[in-house]
Amino acid sequence: MSENLLEQEEKTIEEQHAVKEEEVKAPAKFLDRETGELNVDALLKSYLYLEKKLSEKTATAPVVPASIGEYDIKCNHNYFEADDELNQKLLDAGFTKEQAQMVYDIAEEKMIPMIVEIASCFECDKEKARLEEKFGGAEKWKEVSRQLLQFGKNKLPEQVLGGLSSSYDGVLALYNMMMEDAPSMSVADEVEGGLSQG
Repeated sequence: MSENLLEQEEKTIEEQHAVKEEEVKAPAKFLDRETGELNVDALLKSYLYLEKKLSEKTATAPVVPASIGEYDIKCNHNYFEADDELNQKLLDAGFTKEQAQMVYDIAEEKMIPMIVEIASCFECDKEKARLEEKFGGAEKWKEVSRQLLQFGKNKLPEQVLGGLSSSYDGVLALYNMMMEDAPSMSVADEVEGGLSQG
């Protein structure tokens, strides 16, 4: 190297090329196995394949609607309908039409059985209150229900007993069967007055 700072040393083309190869280290799959030089055909082929894959991915990417009106939610039941406030939250979160529909489908799958069960429990409580009133109060009903259950287990198939014991009218039918089968049972004396009033 010259001591004169103003003089520029000339590098040969080979030296310049050697520096460039050191700076850019291509993966082995892009190098010619025999010469070690860059294989332009392999590089071009790989680039074109990558470009094709990226364009396919972009073309099939899920599309988020521009507004909640584009969701077109289907609710195939009478328990709830599409909700604009919920749909706005789904839109703000970037949900596609398919993803938003899935939220409603999952709600239908999980919530409707719960709604039916809650309604059934409410109806059951209502019917139990009617039976307590019919049989003269909670204590008398407790004794009658115990005897009805014992009678049903002894005389009826399990499914029949289950069906009768699930409604007010069914329980009264079961009570009438019990009374016809054994009119001398102690329950008859205890509740006869309660039934004649109801």
